[in-house]
Amino acid sequence: MDSFMIQGRILRALVISYADRVAAFAMPLLMLRGASGEHVYVKIEYIIAISVVVATFADAGLRNYVLYHFGRTRDANQTTRLTARAAVFMFVMQMCLLGAFFLVSRALFSVESFYADLWLGVLRGLALSIIGVATQVLIIHDRPLGGILLSLTSWLIGAIALILPEGTPVDTIVTVFFAASFLTVLGVPVLLWHLNGVKPNAEGLTYLKDAISWGWPLLLGAAASIAIANLTRIYGISTFSITTASALVFWMRIFSIIQLSHRAAVTIVSRSIFASSEGTVISAQVMRTYVQMVLPAAVLAFVAGLFLPMLNTISGVQFPELGSLPLTMIGLQVTFWCLAALLEMPLTREGRVYCVLFASVLPSMLFALFLITATTPELDLLTVAMALASALQFLILVVFNFWWMGSRRE
Repeated sequence: MDSFMIQGRILRALVISYADRVAAFAMPLLMLRGASGEHVYVKIEYIIAISVVVATFADAGLRNYVLYHFGRTRDANQTTRLTARAAVFMFVMQMCLLGAFFLVSRALFSVESFYADLWLGVLRGLALSIIGVATQVLIIHDRPLGGILLSLTSWLIGAIALILPEGTPVDTIVTVFFAASFLTVLGVPVLLWHLNGVKPNAEGLTYLKDAISWGWPLLLGAAASIAIANLTRIYGISTFSITTASALVFWMRIFSIIQLSHRAAVTIVSRSIFASSEGTVISAQVMRTYVQMVLPAAVLAFVAGLFLPMLNTISGVQFPELGSLPLTMIGLQVTFWCLAALLEMPLTREGRVYCVLFASVLPSMLFALFLITATTPELDLLTVAMALASALQFLILVVFNFWWMGSRRE
């Protein structure tokens, strides 16, 4: 009976998470419709890129600290109360950041659309960070699917932009597409008032200070970790022909479905990892659940790359093609990145945040050094270096995890 319930939970998680992944992958592409579709799409991708960077730092480490504090206290209600009080200060900081970006962007850019896009990107980044903190709180209360539903709902609200009449101004379409960001930011004061009366106090400020002090290595590590793929994308676009660069970016986007699956799986298993007291790196049950959620996406991405030439021939639609080596290396890089991110969690649970920072920064620095010193590397060499950098991160984390587990047993 218990096994049946676990399988049913995994199935529900798969359905909801795949719906969220499809929305995250397809919604920007669907905006290519219409005469102004290309202009809308470019603005949306630009805003998304800004928001991802902002979201990495905007919660000041509070999102990561929620699970760590819960793992130490095993008291979900206490962690929720302290997080809500700290979130008052976080929200004030975020509003100050948003206002500063609005003023700076107006001063720097004479074209209104430029600072509007920048401001909207920062706003969405703040909304993503708020959703991230809320998701962690839901996780410690054993409601992990709530966070995925929040993300899916935001995409569905943005789908309203698809039904706007032809001739709607581009900026209006883009604003409607990201309408959920406004709703999220406006909803935070209401939520905080419901939880604690929006009354700042010393307890909340101390909790936020602890989160920043404990979590800043994780913030830098996260930035370093995602830098490998982003540097590859930037280098490819600026160096290769438009055909090769487009194919590289296209297939990095296709393989990103593995990362999206990883994030959904982590939402499901993270509570078990942080509440574990077995002294193990990752339990067999957690690993089975993770593989069940991520493996289908990985198989789908690799099969798509393998059979794309055949699909192009049959359908007559010419999707961008890459050689087998670059495709394999892109897939391996994403796979190693996901496994490394999973192995960061036991170290984070034990407070070994500097180990996580070292494992992220060293490969990123070596990869950046390769790009600086190499004499215009070809696509094959670039993707091999990218995969090796993420493989190195994974191996370092394997060593740290088993070293720490061994030291605990002693």
